[in-house]
Amino acid sequence: MVALSQVARPPEDGREEERVNIKALQTFLTVLEAGTLSAAAHKLDISQPAISKQLKALESELGVQLLVRGRRGVIELTPAGQLLREYAENVLRQYQSLLATLTALKEQSAGILRIAASTTPGHFFLPKWLSAFQQRHADIQTHLFITNSAGVLERLHAGQADLGFIGRQVADPELVCTPVVEDEIVLAVPAGHPFASRQIISREELLSERLILREPGSATRQFVEGQLSPEERERLTQAAVLELGSTHAVLAAVVAGAGIGFLSRLALDERGRPDVVAVRVQGIDGRRHLYLVYPQKRAQWPPLRAFVDFILQAGGPA
Repeated sequence: MVALSQVARPPEDGREEERVNIKALQTFLTVLEAGTLSAAAHKLDISQPAISKQLKALESELGVQLLVRGRRGVIELTPAGQLLREYAENVLRQYQSLLATLTALKEQSAGILRIAASTTPGHFFLPKWLSAFQQRHADIQTHLFITNSAGVLERLHAGQADLGFIGRQVADPELVCTPVVEDEIVLAVPAGHPFASRQIISREELLSERLILREPGSATRQFVEGQLSPEERERLTQAAVLELGSTHAVLAAVVAGAGIGFLSRLALDERGRPDVVAVRVQGIDGRRHLYLVYPQKRAQWPPLRAFVDFILQAGGPA
């Protein structure tokens, strides 16, 4: 058994004792991910001897062998190395969470409001709302990040956003979710398409066309798929010629004649394009709301409260 005094004893040669640190753990995990020391050195942009030195120091500090170099330099884990891998991954996750929290604290003290929005509100009316908000609250900076609805929720839960705008309601006890804008999902078709002269088409006609879909995680796609049967959802996916990551991209593809696709009516009306026509699909109720969502525990933070009150009381600029 090793006595506690022995563990705490400084090195006899007078050198400062090295301790396991974040950089060493990052190097260790990068080596495992890359598979070889040379590949890890290339990825980290440092020399292979420097990586070897860091790994030897880590093994010396822990008093165990962590890695074995197999054929062609491929790295293999010892049982101790496998244990360290699990701990290192957890430590780095916690460290990244700490950095995000500290960044949030700095931005809060500086009056910076971080907003994450799905593409329809983010591209088509939030910039106008933010401009009006800035005129009333010049002391509050706003940072807007645009993703899809799933990405907005991820950023809220990770502490990387203070509030968000999404295209679907969520039932989460940690989040306040409030409807702010009425919208409708419609089928956008080129003005010269046979459907353009009709107000409504059948689901069978829809599934026989070349379709342009939003990516998985998009509220628009989830909204449409939620009103289809499992068989129809499968056919919808099979009929897709494109999957695109934004409302802008879907609209541009429709205009280019690549196919037809579901879009927000707000987006179509905002653009006012005569070359695109909105059509409804039988059995698909396109009416929906866009939602303002933010963490319950942050509800009284002054910059957040000011923005929420502005949106709910003024309804945003006309």
